[in-house]
Amino acid sequence: TTLIIMLAFIFLLFLRILAGYRSVYKCNRCPSMPFKAPSVFTIGMEPSTESKFPRSSTDDPFHYRDIFRTWHSNILSSINNVDGKLSSVYISEDFSSCHGTIAKKFSVEFNSEAHSSSKFKYIRKVELNGAGYSVFNFVIFPNLNLVDLPVFGVDIVLLPGNSLVSIDFQPLSREESYLTGPLYANYRDRLQKWLTVLPCQPVPTKVATYFSPLCLFAQFPPTQNAALFDLVGEALYEYIDCYLMAAGLQSSAMTGDGKANEDSLLCSSDRKQVLWDYLEYRTVNDPAKKLLTGAFGQKWTEDVLSQVLFPKDICCR
Repeated sequence: TTLIIMLAFIFLLFLRILAGYRSVYKCNRCPSMPFKAPSVFTIGMEPSTESKFPRSSTDDPFHYRDIFRTWHSNILSSINNVDGKLSSVYISEDFSSCHGTIAKKFSVEFNSEAHSSSKFKYIRKVELNGAGYSVFNFVIFPNLNLVDLPVFGVDIVLLPGNSLVSIDFQPLSREESYLTGPLYANYRDRLQKWLTVLPCQPVPTKVATYFSPLCLFAQFPPTQNAALFDLVGEALYEYIDCYLMAAGLQSSAMTGDGKANEDSLLCSSDRKQVLWDYLEYRTVNDPAKKLLTGAFGQKWTEDVLSQVLFPKDICCR
């Protein structure tokens, strides 16, 4: 009788343990568990292959890449009309087009391209697509020996759970008079309207010194991509139109005998120092650095940041 009671007790204990295991197993596989997507400031976390977070009206992972390339082509045509024929800037094949892997299973594609013209020393675009990411980074670094212009900067970062857009005339002076002068005041009315049309918010304090009061800085969930992307394109075209208009109004800093006047040289020297500081900051602190390192390795990432994305030698060319 004692043996029967012990066996019954052991059997009931076994059933209790089995029921608990099934409960935990079911919880771990629960399809309603939310997918926590990386924010723009934690970029580099591997995206989940089981995520069903809707990105937009299309599931084509290269849909936005094609849109970015259309925008880029149109911008280059506009620059060509304003400043004459563009020249290609050589970028090593190691950086112009390559493929990497995140977490050894998610494929990403990296592409870069650069040009130059008389007034614009370095016109560069970078794309990163795949593994739930669509990134477009475009900058125009002015030729500070000829024109006094800010940096034209565009960042469009589409993540599985967040979309971020930044478009700005990034200032090359820390003086208040620079930000309130004609360079910004002439276009304030045209550009400020986009700060209310799109879901904009203040630029994060830690990087605010690198942006102007006209910066378009917007964040929205990916479910709004399809509805807002046309507006993003319209805003981008208006910003570049104003920037090129400012460039067209500026005459060369060179005097009639081919020498730069003294005031222009002093201005250029100050601007170049601010530009150098900006390039150094981005090389060290770029938010995509962790993601690029995971996909392509530390050495490749350090080289592409310093040689392609933010080359400091443009301050000396």
